[in-house]
Amino acid sequence: MAKASAERGTSTLELEEDREFEKRERLVRRIGTWLLSAFLVAALAGLFGSGPLSDAAARSNDNAVGARYKRFTRNRSTTALDLSLHAVAGQVQLGLNSAFVETIKVEQITPQPATISASRARHVYTFAAAGPDSIVSVVLRYRPETLGWLTAVVTSGQSELRIRQFVYP
Repeated sequence: MAKASAERGTSTLELEEDREFEKRERLVRRIGTWLLSAFLVAALAGLFGSGPLSDAAARSNDNAVGARYKRFTRNRSTTALDLSLHAVAGQVQLGLNSAFVETIKVEQITPQPATISASRARHVYTFAAAGPDSIVSVVLRYRPETLGWLTAVVTSGQSELRIRQFVYP
């Protein structure tokens, strides 16, 4: 209850205080500040776009398949998978698991594959190589068409490399 009095030109208000509410408010404000700070640090580090957390590189156990890609990308936004493949007998075969290919829209493959074949398990792209023991660089530009984790299984000859990518809305 508020009460106002006037003595010698001054007035005072008597207000009831809720100390428990004030403690909860300070706690919520402190938690909010920490969450906002963590969100900003994650964004600057690349969790939601470009940055050190987003850029990734991986190699197969025998180093015959290498990949550079973004760990985090957006739904229906173009991203790239840069592959380096070890050629055997003047050509290289790039295999991608069908589950991955069916959840993306391939926009461009550079260089153009000589042949493309598909089965239930995987899609195979064949590329010509400069020599029998050369490295072929392939860039796959695509747009994810689904949300959540994408797992690409990249094969070339007997080599296999698994790549995981998270797709934001």
